[in-house]
Amino acid sequence: MLIAVMKNKNINGVCVRRYGKSIKESVFNQLLWAAEALEVSHLWESKVSLPELTYLPTGQKIIFRGADDVSKIKSVKFVNGYCGFVWYEECDEFKCYEDILSINQSLLRGGDKYTVLYTYNPPKVSGHWINKLCREERKDKLVHHSTYLTTPEKWLGGQFFIEAEHLKKTAPDLYLHQYMGEPLKNEGLVLKNYVVEEKEFMGEIFFMGQDFGFNHANVILLLGFYEDEIHILKELYVKGLETNEIINLAEDMFDKNIIMWCDSAEPDRIKAWQKAGFRACGVSKEKNSISAQIDFLMSKKIIINPSCKNTIREIENWCWLKDKNTGEYIDIPTPINDDAMAALRYGVEYMRKI
Repeated sequence: MLIAVMKNKNINGVCVRRYGKSIKESVFNQLLWAAEALEVSHLWESKVSLPELTYLPTGQKIIFRGADDVSKIKSVKFVNGYCGFVWYEECDEFKCYEDILSINQSLLRGGDKYTVLYTYNPPKVSGHWINKLCREERKDKLVHHSTYLTTPEKWLGGQFFIEAEHLKKTAPDLYLHQYMGEPLKNEGLVLKNYVVEEKEFMGEIFFMGQDFGFNHANVILLLGFYEDEIHILKELYVKGLETNEIINLAEDMFDKNIIMWCDSAEPDRIKAWQKAGFRACGVSKEKNSISAQIDFLMSKKIIINPSCKNTIREIENWCWLKDKNTGEYIDIPTPINDDAMAALRYGVEYMRKI
């Protein structure tokens, strides 16, 4: 984008992300880095408060906006020239192409030459709208697919390559997605990297995960972590019971000294468990946390004790949602009959973040 603006005195640029708070730490800093790498930083003036870059010789600008306030994008006007370059970073975060189309209709006016750049890591399932858009043929479209193997090693560092090769050996499907940019090849199942067997647990790291429920199941799972394995060792799976009744059952099944990760949306229940002597903690629900938890689960071998019958039933049937119009899977897991899967996601939260 920097070079495009510098070569054509009539165009300006707009960088867009789905959420404005992501701007400064991503595309803004990325273009500052690029200006340094191209040795042209002295030609650009930056403003951080409302992020923008100004090309000093001509006054052309590159501005940065979040699509969480579309009105600020649609009202963009340039003193010199027109918007000739639009960059959507992490554009798979948008809900649908129509959201991007409405922005393009506002920005791509009044000029004779335009470039719209969409950058993203392909979502897991092929039915995601951005994967489908990539496959559509247009005469004015160029699709460029790059991976770490086409990137200079000094840009990424040697450890990046070590981690990639390790994942290639231990979780080949996830490697193909995360490092090679390929949608996962599955029949809709979220997790396939599990076995059901009674195997002695050799590790010393334990956590519990709990998904609160009443009409639907309240689930507690005891998890063990050893090397690249996650062991689901024990489950408590009940419906229609009050918190104090579940606590009474759990006291006979679980070690109170093991940290229990719970849904943070239920602070009163967490306090009840803490009062009973359990080390209950809330899991913060961050943006894309479900996807990150699933990625972590995909990167490990999951070994389920045969006694965890409800967990086995859920994991065998836990699928991606289907698009109602196309019938294709989308990058969102089915939110029903997933109580044990929620407890599993919560239970790995600490390990995925260390």
